[in-house]
Amino acid sequence: MVKYNQTKLGYRKYSVPAQGIFSERNMIMALMSLKDKEKYIGLQNFLLKSNEKKLMVSMEILMQTTALYIKNRKSSIAEDLSALKNTQKINIFFSRYDSAMRSMDELIAIEPYFDFLPPKPSEEKAKLEGMLEGLLNGLIKRSWEYVMSGAGYDPSVFVKTDSEDIYKKFFAAFEPYKDRLPQGNLDTLEELRNKILSDAEESLENGEHKGKEGFSAVI
Repeated sequence: MVKYNQTKLGYRKYSVPAQGIFSERNMIMALMSLKDKEKYIGLQNFLLKSNEKKLMVSMEILMQTTALYIKNRKSSIAEDLSALKNTQKINIFFSRYDSAMRSMDELIAIEPYFDFLPPKPSEEKAKLEGMLEGLLNGLIKRSWEYVMSGAGYDPSVFVKTDSEDIYKKFFAAFEPYKDRLPQGNLDTLEELRNKILSDAEESLENGEHKGKEGFSAVI
């Protein structure tokens, strides 16, 4: 038997099972366009790691599964972004940055099947990539302020010998990540290094503590 369903574009024909019983899935599949059906089947296959040619679960279950998939990754991204804005450690920074990127890639993977409200995950990823230098400068600033506090830094009285290790560790922490640092961040680190050396030279001229030559060996 054939019936017709009224739509904004007119009437669409769909088949009714001989017994006249509509399951939720059959109703929705009958009313969806071919394009929509392909999208939902693709979403189902991605989330359930299947390779079906038709929708095997109800739309309710599919939407619940999709919502959970998105929620878990967005929650993880939010935690990662918070860490990026607060950590003082470069290794934690890049661990969280990479984690956020992975979660965004997992959301981007369902963009062909799911209509996200803007901004889409691909747009959010591009935004985060564009924020990298600024976020790293924030990290450098926080870490440097901590070092200044921990070393008891005072430009008028140059650093004590036991403080040299603190500065050495500060700069050494960034070495494994130099290839990932934008040029602006490398320039910032070089400015800090030059500041320490300049203060050391001034201290030497004033006859205070160890001067530039001695300190340059550790940074």
